[in-house]
Amino acid sequence: MIKQSVTTLTLVALAMCISVAPVTAQQDQMMQKDQMQKNQMQKDQMQKDQSTMMLRETTTTLQGPPVSELDARFINDIHLGNKKEVALSNMALQKATSSAIKQYAQQMIDYHKQSDGKIVQLAQMQKVNLPEGPSTSMHSVMDRLSALSGSSFDKAYMDELVEDHNRNVYVYRMQAERGTDNDVRAFATQSLPEIESHLASARSISQQVASK
Repeated sequence: MIKQSVTTLTLVALAMCISVAPVTAQQDQMMQKDQMQKNQMQKDQMQKDQSTMMLRETTTTLQGPPVSELDARFINDIHLGNKKEVALSNMALQKATSSAIKQYAQQMIDYHKQSDGKIVQLAQMQKVNLPEGPSTSMHSVMDRLSALSGSSFDKAYMDELVEDHNRNVYVYRMQAERGTDNDVRAFATQSLPEIESHLASARSISQQVASK
């Protein structure tokens, strides 16, 4: 009888173990599933945060900081200077008596048109409003030179170009050293050697004209 009771209890215990085991396994599976879901949610949130940061960085890059007064003034000055050099040199092609001056004038037209194309692009990038018409001083110079002819025009044109490029070398050098915008400063740095070369040529031709 005792033996039979022990056997009965053993069978009951085994039955309880069997019934509990699936429940425990099911709980483990549910816990694992919950943990996987939590991990995925954390991963998704991290990706979302990274995307937001990238968007902010891109927006900041596209908008950029406001252009400094120095950079804006440089862009405006060079734009007006380019227009002046092209206008004066077009006049020189018609009025100059020296072939060296005409050759130099054509070089000025080609260079300053190209330079102004870059300046216009920089102005658009930096949201700088460029002056639409020529300056008052440019009108004055154009009127003065248009009234001259022959050697008088040759001398006046070359004197004006020497003076302009003297000033330009200073302006470009200051911008290359102190400009705050990388693109504007790079333009000044890359252009400076060419401006210095133009000044040297203008001085040489001016001396030739003066010696005649």
